[in-house]
Amino acid sequence: MARRRTNPARRGFNGKCARVVAATLDDVKAFRTAKGGGQKPVVLELKFTPDMNKKDFNRKAKDLVRLGNQGRLKRVLNTKSLRDPKLTSKHRSDMIAKTARNHKGNPKLKQILEQFRGTEKGADGKVRPKSITHKGQIRDPDHIHELQLGGPDDVSNLRWMDAYTNRKMGREIYEAMEAAGVKEGTPIIVRLVR
Repeated sequence: MARRRTNPARRGFNGKCARVVAATLDDVKAFRTAKGGGQKPVVLELKFTPDMNKKDFNRKAKDLVRLGNQGRLKRVLNTKSLRDPKLTSKHRSDMIAKTARNHKGNPKLKQILEQFRGTEKGADGKVRPKSITHKGQIRDPDHIHELQLGGPDDVSNLRWMDAYTNRKMGREIYEAMEAAGVKEGTPIIVRLVR
């Protein structure tokens, strides 16, 4: 029996959730919507992988598809200058305080609050970010419209999401655009791959 050959563009996508597939677009309707600045949109494919939270992945992916079809996604390179680290930490603190008020007297309060805590004390007593190794550990305030795709760093653009899924999607979107050499300001169209 002959061995089936895999397309080199598809290799490595099995364990990943994002890849850039083309610098042109065959969907004329989406192209007209996202056209701008004279640059052709780049197609970014997102695919669910079993290690992620499916509900959170689908919600984020659908929002990115919608934003791309509206022509609102563009590659941004320097997101550190756009990000206010106090915004997400304040949002996290506010959620912890609100949850503590709403679940006062609940014997599982400590367990409920743990899903929102983004830090932990190390053996040396220093507070550091929690290391996330799998889905379901904690939740993160996620930028619905990714900063790296031109979204605002604003509370109205934040939503709670599984931290592992959020970080994996963000990292792999970044890596896919870097590997494809997508330039600053390039319009992005997102497709969901099943």
